[in-house]
Amino acid sequence: MGYQSVLQQELSWRDLVPEGWTPEMAPASGLKRRDSGGKRICCSQFGHWSVWRRDPKFNNTTDPAGFSFLFFSEEMSVIYQGLYCRLSVAPNILAIIQPGAIGGEWENVTSSDSFFKKVVASSKAGLPEYLLYGGFGRGFYDAACWDEYQGERLAQLPERYAGLWKLNTTNNTTH
Repeated sequence: MGYQSVLQQELSWRDLVPEGWTPEMAPASGLKRRDSGGKRICCSQFGHWSVWRRDPKFNNTTDPAGFSFLFFSEEMSVIYQGLYCRLSVAPNILAIIQPGAIGGEWENVTSSDSFFKKVVASSKAGLPEYLLYGGFGRGFYDAACWDEYQGERLAQLPERYAGLWKLNTTNNTTH
């Protein structure tokens, strides 16, 4: 891989947002929450943060010297508001991988008029510069899911048929 782990840390919800914080945006009433047979599917909130540094043996000047990966198990609109909108920042890359894989999702996050996209676009920092979008199933992920990222695919990750697209600033009205 060419990178070494510098930090691996488990995180809690309170590591993400201050005590008492609540999201500013809530989905419109009537949207179905994730459920199974009438019961809401709940999972334990947890997070994991890792930081990676390029191995000095790899003298590659085109790849980043390092990167950070943050994963939280929680509703994605709430996480995005708590981490990015609240602080008026945007991630460099937003990854939407295998959306709906758990089943029974309450919305189609890949739709250009989805609640999640509205949350992402509401950040004062604007949309992320890159979108990594894909999943299992060749042919389903041939184009970016949101209009602002339509254009040339910059990279293809074969193991998940995930492509990387750059924000098309000529179509982006959120900045």
